[in-house]
Amino acid sequence: VRQILNAGQNDKIYLVHNIWFERADEIPIENYHRGQILPAGTEVDVNDYNSEEILFSDKSGKKYTVAYNEQRTMTPVKTYIPELFCKINPLNGIDEGTVFIIKKGEVRKGMTKKEVIMSWGNPMSHRTQQKEINNTWIYWNEEHKSKRVIFKNEKVLEVIE
Repeated sequence: VRQILNAGQNDKIYLVHNIWFERADEIPIENYHRGQILPAGTEVDVNDYNSEEILFSDKSGKKYTVAYNEQRTMTPVKTYIPELFCKINPLNGIDEGTVFIIKKGEVRKGMTKKEVIMSWGNPMSHRTQQKEINNTWIYWNEEHKSKRVIFKNEKVLEVIE
């Protein structure tokens, strides 16, 4: 993972976005918005990954397993790693009020696409293709219950639940 992120041995690794989970040992790649939140910017150690799972731990030693599904992300796990982990804390440079909202797992009108990703994660590519240019992103609360974020001029215009 360090090689994928171009991170040296002494570089810290952080979560790019909040990870929502009910069980730390079985976190769906869809990042369903329920349960506890492991916040964006959390320093982690990535222990291992393969085509079916990504294993990491936080600095307290608690272990987490993301169940990877290439059909949902439409990308190989190795390509997906930088969407989940980074070597610079993604919250750096963001105002305190917005950081508070992100860590609570909320999305509000006026937030940027980057801030939405930090709060809710990346939308699954099989439902939101080309997120860089798409102005409607689809997320899940549960397996069959979705919500949409509508953007205008790269900022949240509306959230439809």
